[in-house]
Amino acid sequence: MPQVFVPMPFREEFDDVYAVVDNTCADGVFSGDLSCQRADELMKPGGKITEEIIESIRAADVLIADLTDANPNVMYELGYAAWAG
Repeated sequence: MPQVFVPMPFREEFDDVYAVVDNTCADGVFSGDLSCQRADELMKPGGKITEEIIESIRAADVLIADLTDANPNVMYELGYAAWAG
């Protein structure tokens, strides 16, 4: 299943934006479902969030970044994706 990673701020005012992206990924428009996630959904027991984010970026087929407020973490994730690309 194709992977979509969404670097974005984790504030309540962005929840609707993520819901639109997540629902679009799940609705089957793209010849099959896409698996969509953002960093706050990654936490595995005993895992380090930075390593999990990097792995998710590497595994993603598509990144959809919300750059609305120039969040430093989002910029870092997008920069890493561009570098690793």
